[in-house]
Amino acid sequence: MFGLGSDVGGSIRMPAFFNGVFGHKPSSCIVPNEGQFPGTVGRASHYLTTGILCRYAKDLMPLMSILATPAPDENKKQLLQWPDSSPVDFAKITVVDIPGNGMNKVAPDVRQSQARCAEHFRSLGAKVVTREFKLLKKSFSFWAAHMSLADEIPFGTLMGQGQRISVAKELARWLVNQSDHTFPAIMLALLEQMPVSSKQKKNYVDQSLELKNQVEEAMGPQGVLLYPTFPTVAPRHNAPIFKLFPWVYTAIFNALEFPATSVPLGLNKNNLPLGLQVVSRWGADHLTIACACELEKRFGGWSIG
Repeated sequence: MFGLGSDVGGSIRMPAFFNGVFGHKPSSCIVPNEGQFPGTVGRASHYLTTGILCRYAKDLMPLMSILATPAPDENKKQLLQWPDSSPVDFAKITVVDIPGNGMNKVAPDVRQSQARCAEHFRSLGAKVVTREFKLLKKSFSFWAAHMSLADEIPFGTLMGQGQRISVAKELARWLVNQSDHTFPAIMLALLEQMPVSSKQKKNYVDQSLELKNQVEEAMGPQGVLLYPTFPTVAPRHNAPIFKLFPWVYTAIFNALEFPATSVPLGLNKNNLPLGLQVVSRWGADHLTIACACELEKRFGGWSIG
């Protein structure tokens, strides 16, 4: 049993975390996005990814092998031999444990479950380091800048099938359950109209590339990040829509174009799913999926409670 999802800011990984299943956001451009609405053009296609949600980690690699067919207009595909069949020796990888982004406090049970994963990889011989990256505090600004500068056709115009929607009217319609669009889509159309100068956006993009370099240096050629998928366990239905910043825990990796796998880690004392995301450099999807399989073996993965 599996599902397909699209992820431009966490729409695969957050539902997977909240429901205690696996969710994989691939490296940018290895899975074509054709056939989705609203579609993406130009650079935005690097941030929107199509991926998998499933109960069992062993299903991720074969399903991704099916999805990862060549996109005719992308050169990156040529750089990635998918799937990478090399066995992963956990004693030879670096695990960078990042407690949080310094802005949204991580709940103790979420942090403790992530720390247990770090210790498990240490027991397998991996080099484990705990690091904080100050630039993660700007995750929302980085993601927003990338999205704003990416679209050749504004997202609001794609929503209106060629004519830009009125965000105010669409929001009013949504409040009375009459809109054809979801609240996150309306907010994204609003976001691209925010009065931020092109110079400031470019500055945010440059800083995000600095963050990317810092993270890649910390991971090394064979490394992964452990990072919260969301700072708390699953909130009440629709609550994440109205909390503007916790979802940047996932969105930052869309901006950086990294692969990220949401991994379930059992249930807390209130029978709500725990979990984290395993992240690596572009093209190292096999590493995040291998880590997901190992953590499933150690902590049980999907649970019916």
